[in-house]
Amino acid sequence: MSPIVYVAGLLLVGHQSPIVEGASSEVVLTPTSAYALMEPQALCAPSVIDAKWSPTGHSILVRRMDGGTPGPLAALISTLGAPPTHSDVAQEIFVWNVETGKLNTVRHYMTSEGSFGGWQWIRGSDTALVAMSDDKVPSRASGSGGFVTNVYAVFGTSGRTTSILHDETTPIVRMAPSPNRPLVAVSFVNPRNDSSWVYFVVADGKPGPRIDLPSARCEVDWSAEGQAYVAVREATVVGGKRKVAVKWHRIDRAGGYIERQSSEFKAAEAPEVQEAEIVGRGVGIPLSIGRLRGTANTISLDARDDEGPAIVTTDGTGAQINPPGTAVFYVSQQAAFVRKILKAPRSEYEKAHAIAQRQAVMNNAKQAALALLMYSGDSDDVFPSSKGDWRSQLMPYLKDSNILNEFTYTFAGGPASDIEQPAHTEFGFISGPGGRAVAYADGHVVWIPDGS
Repeated sequence: MSPIVYVAGLLLVGHQSPIVEGASSEVVLTPTSAYALMEPQALCAPSVIDAKWSPTGHSILVRRMDGGTPGPLAALISTLGAPPTHSDVAQEIFVWNVETGKLNTVRHYMTSEGSFGGWQWIRGSDTALVAMSDDKVPSRASGSGGFVTNVYAVFGTSGRTTSILHDETTPIVRMAPSPNRPLVAVSFVNPRNDSSWVYFVVADGKPGPRIDLPSARCEVDWSAEGQAYVAVREATVVGGKRKVAVKWHRIDRAGGYIERQSSEFKAAEAPEVQEAEIVGRGVGIPLSIGRLRGTANTISLDARDDEGPAIVTTDGTGAQINPPGTAVFYVSQQAAFVRKILKAPRSEYEKAHAIAQRQAVMNNAKQAALALLMYSGDSDDVFPSSKGDWRSQLMPYLKDSNILNEFTYTFAGGPASDIEQPAHTEFGFISGPGGRAVAYADGHVVWIPDGS
């Protein structure tokens, strides 16, 4: 039979039912739902360094290296005694939106001139913060350079990037997201003058006022209730031994100050992860090609009840399913890809699956009927005998001769002139789910349900 056509996403609001052609490994079934993998979308060329989905799952940040030698390959070259590759390479940070399919560059920089300081999505939003430090061009007056540290707000929906914080005294930036609010604490730390300060950035990318912290030996954290605190480390000498005590102070964001008295602090616990119907898995398969040894990593989506996996890729790493479970990101051959995941009720999927199988059976019966008609046209209008080797006779007229293994040839054969009513004379049939596709001597095919 020809490849089965699978239908998924039947009840997606605002979408027509998409039809995807492929094997059964493109779909994974759970007791209540069907998840279908769409065609892979390439996001960027090699070499991907890391990636991170937004909390909404609508956007993903990707950092890649444009040029140079990827880490694993560089290590292999080193073991073989080859000269080292040039260390100065171009890197790029971009954001990609699932719904629009648009890719927008956040920053493109050379590693000799700038460095990546980290990124953080703001809870419940499509806004991310990206920290970068860049070398400053020496001025003619002072002859000295330095660096410029910027924190950018990246809006995944529009792809827009804007600088929201700027500093020329320190390249050290720390970001701490609130566990239950759309807030991120962005701290700048300057060890040279033992100072640090913090801004609180909201989901629209706007920072609050600067709040100075007691020293560079501070760290901002969040309590279980979503209150910001700063941990202050104080060193004391007791009995000739140096001890470091940690005291927590509450940060008043509205007032822009720190309460000096020590407070009790209970850190926020990691949020409970709801058990999903599907999970991503990676399996390493050893490979040997000549003297080369390696591993091929198969990434799949599996149902927790083990009804069978859907294969994402047979050569990939770094797979991440987005929070709503509508797309999976992975890296293959150092390039980035995303496959969308469409969900449909299992009952609707099975109905559509049966219709698709029936259509495939009818198409195959049609091809068998056309093969018989073409054979007759080349054989003085005589059809092959059903008692002879009719399969071998028809093979030259079919691209896929396996169709004949499914086809039951019920016509006796003989001259076409003996057929008085071609539209009512049966050539044969192929059985399918709930019925059979019957082919007639004029080339048309009819689906006849079981019991009719």
